[in-house]
Amino acid sequence: MTTQELMQQFDAQWSGDWAASETRATPASIRRISEHFGITLPPLLVALARSSHYFTRYFASLGRDYDDPGHIIRINSHWRRRRRTRRVPRGLLILNHSYDDDYWCLDAAATCEPGAYPVYYWAPPPTNHPAGTRLLERYHADFDECLRFIVSATRCGTRASTARS
Repeated sequence: MTTQELMQQFDAQWSGDWAASETRATPASIRRISEHFGITLPPLLVALARSSHYFTRYFASLGRDYDDPGHIIRINSHWRRRRRTRRVPRGLLILNHSYDDDYWCLDAAATCEPGAYPVYYWAPPPTNHPAGTRLLERYHADFDECLRFIVSATRCGTRASTARS
């Protein structure tokens, strides 16, 4: 499946469940987010954010709605301010909304070519669990592989936000 077909499949799968996204990524918002986190966002993530009508129904917004709780800067800020046992691990950048306190994250600390960060699944431990029991697993080599998984999992009738490998 080509990149264009993959992005079209993503939109097609989410179109029946959700209203179209109101805010799309712009060159200025991508630049601001990249500078804020000090990374180059994966090209496919940026392309999807700029073209998809349903991007923000699954992923954190990359648009100009910086104060929205669903914006990538706000989501990551929230989880970086949590107490130590529930804080997102250092170097991870949360990409999606939480439906059940589970997240797809870029490992922005990984040494690799710009934008080709491994993708991890992270879930903070429930508040009644002992410290240090958070779930962290490497799921995909990069965002391209992650999106292919999300599209294939959703196509099989499993909501990508709850899919597990």
